[in-house]
Amino acid sequence: MRLGIVIVSFNVRDLLRSCLTSVHRDLAQAPDLDTRVVVVDNASGDESAAMVGSEFPQATLIASQENLGFARGNNVGLRSLGFEAPARGTATPPDAVLLLNPDTEVQPGALAALAGFLHAHPQAGGCGPA
Repeated sequence: MRLGIVIVSFNVRDLLRSCLTSVHRDLAQAPDLDTRVVVVDNASGDESAAMVGSEFPQATLIASQENLGFARGNNVGLRSLGFEAPARGTATPPDAVLLLNPDTEVQPGALAALAGFLHAHPQAGGCGPA
């Protein structure tokens, strides 16, 4: 399954570092997930974008020059994953997307469990962790 993860961040460098660490730790245990992580930094003044670029080069960083807010930031991240692709001729979007807050730490096995549920229940339009 192809999973896209979008994290919109604003001035929460240390929380974002913990979030990304937990995501990549969990993904290392889920080799069947083809995952792309996108971080949209909303013009943070705390060096969040620099931290992502240096510590998490495997993540796609979109450093906005303005604070787009949560909804617009997620839309930017979703577009970078290939949504609107047929009109633009870009990459095919992932099978599932996780919109993850930067103050979240992913528990071991959580990403595979969520993706597995969606794969097993194709009629489901979404799911969330408990």
